[in-house]
Amino acid sequence: MPKKVEHQLEALKMLKEWSSVLLSVQAALLALLAVFGNFSHAAKADCFFAIFVVALAASSLFSANVVGAIPSMMQDLATRPVDDVYQMRNRWGINLSLLAFGQHIFFAIGIICLALFLVFGRPATEVSEEPNHAPEPTRLTAGCSWR
Repeated sequence: MPKKVEHQLEALKMLKEWSSVLLSVQAALLALLAVFGNFSHAAKADCFFAIFVVALAASSLFSANVVGAIPSMMQDLATRPVDDVYQMRNRWGINLSLLAFGQHIFFAIGIICLALFLVFGRPATEVSEEPNHAPEPTRLTAGCSWR
């Protein structure tokens, strides 16, 4: 096998591994916020949280498409060599570069919105006036209103 094809196969393996890690990180972030996310927040924080969830969902779809497309691309390299693996297309004709860009840009948008959500959404510390009564935390909601 030519050295160039070996390097391209290695590049595809690394991209697949990175996309898999990105999927795992996104799932872990969503799970942690769902379990530990007791926040008292303003309407702006709700909107940032909604954008965070949508962006991570979009990034996950792009990542899953990258992970799913790479095996067939690796098989195609043996018979149809290319100059740049990012110009290879998946079965729907979408360039790998566009899929990789989509997963990264939506992940970045999601992380920025998560940071803004955490800044504007303060931890719930409301104390009940009844004795021996634990405070009732507010749960995360994905409503988006700018009142």
